[in-house]
Amino acid sequence: MKIYTGIGDKGRTVLFTGQSISKNDNLLHAYGTLDELNSILGIVIAITKNDEVKSLIYDLQNLIIMLSSDLATPYHNETKVKIHRFNENEINYIENTINAYENKLKPLKNFILPGGSLTSCYLHNARTVCRRAERYLADYIENKTINEYAYIFMNRLSDLFFSLSRYANQCENIEDIIQKPIFK
Repeated sequence: MKIYTGIGDKGRTVLFTGQSISKNDNLLHAYGTLDELNSILGIVIAITKNDEVKSLIYDLQNLIIMLSSDLATPYHNETKVKIHRFNENEINYIENTINAYENKLKPLKNFILPGGSLTSCYLHNARTVCRRAERYLADYIENKTINEYAYIFMNRLSDLFFSLSRYANQCENIEDIIQKPIFK
């Protein structure tokens, strides 16, 4: 199997349904950004020594690929392409996971700065990249042309990365870096 197809040589790509769209379309920016996010998570797996976090990140990587498939298949798909559509199950999973990690952390009373351990820094990076992917899809969700649950999942996913970044620091006995005013 060849790694290249030549389809994208003219600035277009083909969705799962066979529909051709511009590579400059925000939908493509969104799932390209999810690909970038998945690469960052690969770095997290490589650097973390926490097996619990590592296992969760592997699961999230798989979910992100499924999420990209959901986004790459037009929501009102009239073809026979069968993919898994995100639903309440993924939302419940991500919310329960956030709650589990938040329960392990001290309550947050201030804004914090990204930083601390290398794992935490990359999880903060993952959070911001996830937010960028979400912004690319804002028009699509407003026009109801993508799966609402896929969008909600992305919104919660960035929240999970925030909680995990704090948890990574806690596991390495590093305090959250409290944001402080510079000028008074």
